[in-house]
Amino acid sequence: MARKGLLSRILSGSEPRTTEPVADERRPAAQGPGPGEGTVSSYSARIAVYDSFTASPFIVDIGSDDFLRVVDEISAKAYNLGRERGGRIPYIVIREVVENLVHAGFKDVIITVEPDGNVIRISDHGPGIPDKEKAFKPGFTTATKELKRMIKGVGSGLPIVKESLELMGGCVILEDNLSSGLVITLKGSPDEKTTSSAGKTEGAAEGVDASHNQEPSKTIQSDEEIERQVSSRQKKVLMLLAEAGPAGPSSVAKELRLSAATAYRDLELLERLELIRSNEGKREITARGQQFISFAMKRP
Repeated sequence: MARKGLLSRILSGSEPRTTEPVADERRPAAQGPGPGEGTVSSYSARIAVYDSFTASPFIVDIGSDDFLRVVDEISAKAYNLGRERGGRIPYIVIREVVENLVHAGFKDVIITVEPDGNVIRISDHGPGIPDKEKAFKPGFTTATKELKRMIKGVGSGLPIVKESLELMGGCVILEDNLSSGLVITLKGSPDEKTTSSAGKTEGAAEGVDASHNQEPSKTIQSDEEIERQVSSRQKKVLMLLAEAGPAGPSSVAKELRLSAATAYRDLELLERLELIRSNEGKREITARGQQFISFAMKRP
């Protein structure tokens, strides 16, 4: 079964309507319907952007029938809007939460970006999370076999979010929405001197604003661009794979004395940058990864 429209089939048992993606737009909330409104998309979100709490927010609507595409677009837009206002919440944190909206069927999703960009609140009217404490433990998941065709579904999302934000002096808060559903509040640290490996992934989405008219093109990043996204700890992970050969997250965590969630997050970033690849459950370094190590070792 293709990813496209999969969630609609799971939730309703019927074929979704085929529509064009909702145009990404930005307008004051007080204005009337903008271009593309009224179009139904399988997955959509409304982003409310506050430049001041005394003024009406600007509204950004994003929607598509393509799950992966809409997750990328919503994550990139929320990340960039936060960064424009001085926020430091990492892209990977936002993306993990947006991806988890699949559990809520993307029902009535509202993403709020506060004036300093350092608080992003994501709400829905899905089933919510009854046991919020367990949600932060690796391995706990409600993902069904069908949903695992769309997401990893291994219970790693919220643990990654929690650890990433805590490393930079921030936090994540889970609360019940007013009638039904969940509200997830992401708080970053406004202190620029506070650094973390999670923050290093921010550059991955810098300037990303995917077009609705074409598939995102793949660009090869330079060694300098990659170095800006990779922390010293993540370089150690890469060096370990280069020296010891293929290894899984648990082996990496044990060897470098990391938590399982941290090792998983580091490997995920390195794989996204094409420095490593998956091979029978383990991760092995790629030729691009070897090239980057040679570059990094020459740096002062």
